[in-house]
Amino acid sequence: MKHLKIFALGLGLLLAGTAMPAFEAELPAKAEVIDESRFYSEGAFRYYLTEENTIRITHYEITDDIPEGDIVIPAEINGYPVTEIGNLAFSNHSNITSVTLPDSIVKIGDNAFYGCTGLTSFTVPANVKSIGDTAFCRCTSLTEISLPEGLESIGKEAFFNCVALKKLELPDSVTELGGAVCANCWSLKEFKISRGIDKLPSADGMQALEGCESLKSIYIPNTLTYITENIFASCSSLETIEVEEGHPYHSSHDGMLCSADGTWLRVYPAGRKGAVGQLPEGITSIGKQAFAGVHYLKELTLPDTVGNYIGNAFCDCGSLEKLTFGTGTKGLPSYVFIGASNLKEINLTDSLNYINNYSFAECTGLESLVIPDSVLKIGEHAFSGCNNLKTLTIGSGVTEIGDYALDPGNKLTDIYYNGTEEQWNQIKIGKHKNLDNLTIHFKDSAEKPEALTGDLNQDNAVTVADAVLLNQYLHKQKTLTKAQFQSADFNQDNNINIYDFILLKKLLLSK
Repeated sequence: MKHLKIFALGLGLLLAGTAMPAFEAELPAKAEVIDESRFYSEGAFRYYLTEENTIRITHYEITDDIPEGDIVIPAEINGYPVTEIGNLAFSNHSNITSVTLPDSIVKIGDNAFYGCTGLTSFTVPANVKSIGDTAFCRCTSLTEISLPEGLESIGKEAFFNCVALKKLELPDSVTELGGAVCANCWSLKEFKISRGIDKLPSADGMQALEGCESLKSIYIPNTLTYITENIFASCSSLETIEVEEGHPYHSSHDGMLCSADGTWLRVYPAGRKGAVGQLPEGITSIGKQAFAGVHYLKELTLPDTVGNYIGNAFCDCGSLEKLTFGTGTKGLPSYVFIGASNLKEINLTDSLNYINNYSFAECTGLESLVIPDSVLKIGEHAFSGCNNLKTLTIGSGVTEIGDYALDPGNKLTDIYYNGTEEQWNQIKIGKHKNLDNLTIHFKDSAEKPEALTGDLNQDNAVTVADAVLLNQYLHKQKTLTKAQFQSADFNQDNNINIYDFILLKKLLLSK
């Protein structure tokens, strides 16, 4: 019977939507007891008279005699002060064009003006201390809102999807901030962070500034100490991140967010202009998703000072086409390039020792890759989703190849190994689906891949596409790999110029 009672108690709490509290946990504050007899009406207003004899507006009812439009809320009703706008009080009144609140208001409740799509501007009175969750969510015509100094808390998603809002200044008095406070504010160009908060929290999987694609710059005060990875990734217009001097954890170097000592690159702004990137001097580490969402950067060379810690730095860096590693990098972390779909050329350093699991996952633009002899291990699924990978050269130093690493896609048919067949047979190779269908070319084999002169794109045919690629190279619009360079050098003078283009054109005409 004792066990039955405990089960019934747990089930009752579950059905009530309340989790059973842990032992010694602080009990929640006592909920307000609603007395149904204290609800009243005055014109279009429905209100609740609290035990403190103050009024909370609970509903605004539209009738033929009381149309929507410009709403003025009185400071008193029947001699009692109006101090609160209750939860859902004006929600989804799409034709309300303005609301004037009295200075007696101290609280705006959850969803108070949710979906008031006709509101274009709003002034929060000077005495308001708190704004509830999603209070102005989906006010899609709201272009400006004025928040008073003295405001202490703003609920989660308070301005979510206010797509016309252009400016938001959080007063320094705000010490409590809900998650994703202005996510999906597409038009937001100016955002001031309160000195009263130490982080911009997320909510329901959304970052605080997610979707703020018009934001071009942001200033981080030295009180904002906690910044999560990927927080600015969807701010596609963000060009510069400025940090207050003396910040204990962060600094700004040429508009990039770095650690206080300048050795750790935290964020490369997604909207930073320039196709060729250059990192600040002294960078030794690159943070997780530091280049996520970047859409102008096409080419980057990492300095030799950058060591092993680069996280999944280039995750979702869809613009990057060419990356060259410096000598300081010894290993590639898991998922470091996942989603870098336009990455076509990766130059690995001879000091690289390992390639981790899923390192090149979903690099659909990658057609060829040379793994240097210094690499000892290739992790599981290293090239998963590299559906266009055609040629892979593996260095002689590899001793282990993880499961399915050599199953990137059906275009890979040949692997060129820098060692002997005997060395290859000594490599510990995991499970693979298509290993038997691959042709392994060994360094000591008499069989050598024949380079077809003029076949720049290495599709075993000389076509107009090769001429287009050579023309783009001559106009400095494309770069060529070593194999492509050799195919384009018709007169074998170790130089690619207009004469090679003429010879390629003659070859095409002869066909």
